Amino acid sequence: MESPPKELELYPPPLDGITKVCFGTNSASYFILASSWAGSLSVYDSVNGTLRIEFGKANENPPLLDCTWIDESHVAAGNSLGQVLLYSMQSTLPTEGQLVGQHAAGVRCVAYSETITSVVTAGWDSSIQGWDIRDNSSRSKFSASLSGKAFALSLYQNTCIVGSSKRKLEFWDIRKMHQPWNIQESPIRQQIRSIACSPDATRFAIGSTEGRVAIQPFPLESTESEAHSPASFSFKCHRQSAAAPDGADLVFPVNVICFHPVYGTFATGGGDGVVNIWDGDSKKRICQLRSFPSSISSLSFSSDGSQLAIASSYTFEEGERDHPPDALYVHSVVQNEVLPRPFRSE
Repeated sequence: MESPPKELELYPPPLDGITKVCFGTNSASYFILASSWAGSLSVYDSVNGTLRIEFGKANENPPLLDCTWIDESHVAAGNSLGQVLLYSMQSTLPTEGQLVGQHAAGVRCVAYSETITSVVTAGWDSSIQGWDIRDNSSRSKFSASLSGKAFALSLYQNTCIVGSSKRKLEFWDIRKMHQPWNIQESPIRQQIRSIACSPDATRFAIGSTEGRVAIQPFPLESTESEAHSPASFSFKCHRQSAAAPDGADLVFPVNVICFHPVYGTFATGGGDGVVNIWDGDSKKRICQLRSFPSSISSLSFSSDGSQLAIASSYTFEEGERDHPPDALYVHSVVQNEVLPRPFRSE
């Protein structure tokens, strides 16, 4: 019999809104990186819940909107001033970040591509750019225009998907960035809030501000057969029935979607403070974790899928109001929480 799920709170949390949490890879697989509106970038140990390193002085730097691991000792982040910053965990001055790139407006999305050994960023200036971390010139390796402001990005192997303010989904080959190889309109009517690629690269998930998720197959290359393309569908989630003053459902944004690296099931985090885990094949919810104090702003599975990092941080879907303190948690994953339904032991 499996032991009950365990949950660890990371301390101290960032001093302002948590914009991203992400587990490291390889030897950094039990370190968690967190960026925040306070302008700080924090590295935590997920085993004992302690803060290992904090880059940047809280509330003295521009808000960090996204972050990513590069390797076990380097991380990158983008801020509201359009700066792309590189940080070294081996630096004698760990609070200082190196400027490696500059957008004309805030950097909303940051990812790292091993294929081209570059940080890939997309911003509110409607551009996607790449930055070679080995080049100290701060010149972009590539720069291309997007259909609108970047609201979400997912990079898997050579494919980068960007969701824009124009409700467009743009598919880029990270090796050939002169133009997107496919552009689609979002199947969801409202603003795109989150995007995630599946581990097998056959489909991707889109979350919106209207409490809805869409699962879509990757656009087919000319050599592929439609018979092997998974079906597309959408479903409602992160809603509270009859909770609005007029008796209607209270609808919350789907702030984050995160696929399990082993089983391909996926977690969603919403403005309702709830984490749901879904089986896309059976189109069913597998489980719902406990309610958290505030909005779920970010989620990340560890590389082996045994842990789930959870950022509980108000995302202002209900405007300015008093809200619980920001918090970071690590949930120890029980197999039945993430196993596809046909293989679960009920």
